[in-house]
Amino acid sequence: MQDATGAVIPNALISVRENATGVVTARQATGSGYYVISPLIPGVYTVTVLAPGFQTFKQENVTVDALATVGLNPHLTIGSQTETVTVSTAPPALQTTNATLGGVIENQTYSELPLQITSGGPRDPTSFVTLLPGVNSGGRSGIFNGAGAGNSNEMYIEGVPQTTVDSQGDNRKLNQNLSIEAVDQFQVQTSGSSAAYQGLGVENYSIKQGTNTFHGNANFFIRNTVLDTWGYTQPWVVVTRSDGTSGLPTKKNPEHQDELSLSLGGPIWKDKLFFFANYDRYHYNGVTNPTYQTIPTVAAQSGDFTAYAAANPGYDIYDPTTVAACTAANKGVTCANPFMGIKNGLPTKDVIPAGEISPISQAMQKYLPPVANANLTNNYLSGRITGLQVWGFTGRIDYNLSPRQQIALISTSGVKHIPPYDYGATSVLPFPYTNGTLVTETTTTDIVKHTYTFSPHAVNQLRYGLTRFSAPVKNATDGGSITATTLGIGNLPVGQAASTFPGASFSGGVDAPAGFSAPSGFHEGVNTFTLGDEFQLTRGHHSITFGGTYQWLQFNQSIVDSPSKPLSLAYNATSTAGYSTAGAINTKSGLAYASFLLGAVDSSSIYVQNFSTLGARYKAFSPYVQDDYKVTKKLTLNLGLRWDLYTPFHEVQDRWSGFSPTLINAATGTPGSLFFMGNGSNGCNCHTTVNTWYKNFGPRLGFAYQALPRTVVRGSFAMMYTHSGGVGGSSAGNYNGTGQVGLTASPAFADSGQGGQPAFYLNSNLGALSNTAIPAYSSAISRSTTSNTGNYLVNGVSPTASSVSYADPYLSGRAPYTVGINFGIQQLLTQNLTLSVDYVENQSHFLVANSRGYYQDQLPPQYQALGSLLKQLPGGTDKTTGLTYLAEAQAIIPGIALPYPPMADPQRPSARC
Repeated sequence: MQDATGAVIPNALISVRENATGVVTARQATGSGYYVISPLIPGVYTVTVLAPGFQTFKQENVTVDALATVGLNPHLTIGSQTETVTVSTAPPALQTTNATLGGVIENQTYSELPLQITSGGPRDPTSFVTLLPGVNSGGRSGIFNGAGAGNSNEMYIEGVPQTTVDSQGDNRKLNQNLSIEAVDQFQVQTSGSSAAYQGLGVENYSIKQGTNTFHGNANFFIRNTVLDTWGYTQPWVVVTRSDGTSGLPTKKNPEHQDELSLSLGGPIWKDKLFFFANYDRYHYNGVTNPTYQTIPTVAAQSGDFTAYAAANPGYDIYDPTTVAACTAANKGVTCANPFMGIKNGLPTKDVIPAGEISPISQAMQKYLPPVANANLTNNYLSGRITGLQVWGFTGRIDYNLSPRQQIALISTSGVKHIPPYDYGATSVLPFPYTNGTLVTETTTTDIVKHTYTFSPHAVNQLRYGLTRFSAPVKNATDGGSITATTLGIGNLPVGQAASTFPGASFSGGVDAPAGFSAPSGFHEGVNTFTLGDEFQLTRGHHSITFGGTYQWLQFNQSIVDSPSKPLSLAYNATSTAGYSTAGAINTKSGLAYASFLLGAVDSSSIYVQNFSTLGARYKAFSPYVQDDYKVTKKLTLNLGLRWDLYTPFHEVQDRWSGFSPTLINAATGTPGSLFFMGNGSNGCNCHTTVNTWYKNFGPRLGFAYQALPRTVVRGSFAMMYTHSGGVGGSSAGNYNGTGQVGLTASPAFADSGQGGQPAFYLNSNLGALSNTAIPAYSSAISRSTTSNTGNYLVNGVSPTASSVSYADPYLSGRAPYTVGINFGIQQLLTQNLTLSVDYVENQSHFLVANSRGYYQDQLPPQYQALGSLLKQLPGGTDKTTGLTYLAEAQAIIPGIALPYPPMADPQRPSARC
């Protein structure tokens, strides 16, 4: 605050009036003539300055954007306060207070840009982020300054971070519940952000608010098949119709989309209480372009495979139930008799007798659609009916309780329903074979902001936010009339294995049909609770902000919403294959669907768990201090420091396991063993083995120097940290821990290998071999360190091996961060036009938190000295030296040894130094 000579005017009274609401905010300049008025909502303001002995100064048309700082340096004229100097021209668009790079797009701008409604959802307010410098497409909401693959920036609504464990920077938290008409403006910062913000880039969305006048709008957008063009040549292009015939198209593929948006805002109590509300509804349905799939022919469904054998000479089918008798008659050489069923009243090869076909298989196939043509493959043509229904509501209440105190309540919510099924990107068969699931997603964000002015130089703002995303995913057959139980399959565990239609896959041979899908029903619920506070103090030439954010991050997810997963049965051509004269399986024979009709299951497994929902938990505490120091009227320094404490993953009840490279494996007696979190059997007596990293200090330094009235030189240095969801979460996919190996049971059933015999039959028509139940199995779950470990025997049986993940104690606790600098010049060309030329540099670290070294099958670098010896068997002998290769290795690296003695066996092909 200065007079005409440039002298400082102390203790002037500055008031700003938001033109639309009439709300006035007042502050007093310091004894050094320095003033800061914050926080302010986005809008156009009139600034009035009063000082004894000076004329009243009034500056109109000052535009304030969220996250932005507007520099205004009034020069007062000596005179009476009853005289007013009014400046109606907006102040120059120079940024004289900081070196933040980014941009703002207001609603009026982007609502007039062409924004297409598509089958992917309603018009998206986050779509235009990539129009701003420094942001490229990628991830869910852009890649900032080329750092990583996305999902590392932070998205804010009204300054409240929308972090979620599974995906930071996830625009689903906005585009499914926040319409374009509800957003007043959005801001993007790509470099030089203050200490108040986290993430490798910042997006903030400001919600519209009511004013002293009522404003509303109604928008309806429509896209319909009737309005779609055929295309220039399409009506004359021959196509294949759904019945398999060819000809010119008779109609367009249906596609119907519409979006309705209604908004209203205004005063409840003039100058005191305001409201804004928006309702948005989006509707889409259509049919995808038809694609071909393969289903068994009508004849094949009755057991007649003669057409397949004729089209593929040699691919005859054989009866596996005759192997024992045939082999005995063939002097012990394995063989099987070909199927000889009745066709046209005569015994015919490659026909399964009707009396041998499994009733369970017949029941499973009875819902297959009719074939479209006489082909053995690509004989079913169909498009999928697709749809999407999205409802969203945004509401806001602003209440000025007094000149010192204001409160804002903001709520957004949305529901996304995907009828009839969520197919993903896979072409599928119809119900009940579909891979489509029933999905309804709900999103909610609720924010409370309370601002209190203690004095003209001290103000505090408290913010609380809740963000919730819920997505139950259900198998469409679960609990219906067509399930594994109603089909007659027995000995199934409780849960989706019994209550859903079983899946079936067909492999080997030729002309195998598309499989029957059996997706799991599960759910996920993401909760983020955010508490933030900022206290701003103005003293002398300093505007100091003390603040902090505390976040409780929850990710609740189930593997499957029941004690078991749906049953999947694998059928292979080898089960109905013939044998060579030497007794080996003839891989040029047999058909997978013939094996299915016989009920000959090649392999299957059962997944059993004694829990459902897993609860990932993270916490984030981020205190910060920011000092914007007005050194001179031309030079401003921005000095900030932020400390981000991000705790590593832990599960709410310690239901996870991991790998330790130092524990002794009970099966082998060597280092490297499975262990469990928590207390109890084989527990680590800990919640996590990942170390918390306490050194996430992020300095933020910047300057802005107004070298000339129309020229500003700016620069900044910043270290920005990000959760990436959980610590390293979404980038590496490990936001929910290292898995539950040993805490679930997965008994498996496999065929006899070269013997060609199935794992078991599901067929009540096979005499002594008749069976309609899953074989006996144990679903007992024990916290054993040898769970799912291979290369050893239990009661003469080798368990099915399973991989186990490793949480690196160091890297798994390191949060991704970027070191960024910028330097540039901003030149005012006209009153409303500036030119900025900036140099920006970023260096990023720990973008993906993977493990390292031999845990990732990486050879420790010291062993590179062994050179070609690494390729030799340790027990082998070098003919040149007469020494074993192990002895030669020990001469280079003294003390090197094998993990365990049997590896010295030169006949073991897996033995290596």
